Amino acid sequence: MNHEQTTRLGAWIADTLAAGDLALDGGEPMSGGSIQENWRLRCRVGGEARTFVLRKDAPATIASSRPRWQEYALMAAAHRAGVRVPEPIGFCDDPAVIGAPFALMACVAGVGLGPRIVKDRTLGGDRGRLAEALGRELAKVHAIRPPRADLAFLGRPEPEPAQAEVARLRATLDALGAVRPSLEWGLRWAELHAPPCPAPTLVHRDFRTGNYMVDGHGLTARCRSLGSRSTPPKRIMHLLLIQYCRHQPSRTVAATWLLAALTCAASGDQRDPSR
Repeated sequence: MNHEQTTRLGAWIADTLAAGDLALDGGEPMSGGSIQENWRLRCRVGGEARTFVLRKDAPATIASSRPRWQEYALMAAAHRAGVRVPEPIGFCDDPAVIGAPFALMACVAGVGLGPRIVKDRTLGGDRGRLAEALGRELAKVHAIRPPRADLAFLGRPEPEPAQAEVARLRATLDALGAVRPSLEWGLRWAELHAPPCPAPTLVHRDFRTGNYMVDGHGLTARCRSLGSRSTPPKRIMHLLLIQYCRHQPSRTVAATWLLAALTCAASGDQRDPSR
């Protein structure tokens, strides 16, 4: 960002926080994020040091990625529901400020790099307790029940979200024109075993190691956006598959059972966690 953009950004932050005495001391780009550009901003608000994170679209994006304004709305809804996400500060849709719309949120300490979390046993604290914490965070997400006015952009939930997801994935695979028998078999199995959906909920769709942050004691924040309406067991199965592929089946399956049980219990879901 150039000097003029930094000046305009500082004024926008001061106005958003209703802070008469704010100084933007500097900012630097943060590593990570293939479809968004993240900046760490160092400010002084009334003499108190504060650090924020600015997120805007990167030059290269993917079609399935939600725009920043939708990501911000989802994060704000999650924050109001008690999900451990960075505090949303504000969203600016005026490109005149820094050249593109952006979201601003509080900066949270911790490590989010998946391979490092998996290998470094000093991170995350006790892994069983970490599974408990993740399960409770998922439960809070699943307690958000669309349709609702602040999430109107999600549209109305499909009556059978699991079947609808299978249909979307099959259409994507067909459009590629590639022969993938194992994927076709998996989609057919999912189609035949799709669970009923008595109450659609908001789900994360990418809740995995690498999309939450930890320190030496445990979970510090869940990061990245939420995104769809579906049934909670879909996310739990995704976690199970990811952890199994990391060659720790016996330990991580137990953790996933604990995660599933906590998620179902805390969100009021009475279904068998094994599903």
